[in-house]
Amino acid sequence: MPSSISCLASLKFDDQYFLASSMDGSIKLYDRRMLQRSAVQSYEGHVNSHTQIQLGIDPDERYVMSGGEDCKLRIWSIKSGELLLEDKFSNSVLSTVCYQTFKS
Repeated sequence: MPSSISCLASLKFDDQYFLASSMDGSIKLYDRRMLQRSAVQSYEGHVNSHTQIQLGIDPDERYVMSGGEDCKLRIWSIKSGELLLEDKFSNSVLSTVCYQTFKS
């Protein structure tokens, strides 16, 4: 990562993969087996320069979610990197996000 790391989150479906966000606003997916190379996937649009902001991963590990210093919530597809949602839900930084699971 080119800047200080803000959050690390490993994926359970394959423990070789982990997501990392940094203070320069980047969020990237890495494969531990290929750390000498670049990231496997990048997620564009995250805004961060000095706040420790957590990443949220849905239970099926299809989406990654994060707040930003611009007070927006963003959700990306883990696989494709596509930004699926970007909306301002708050007037303050969303530094912690989580997914709630529902049982039927």
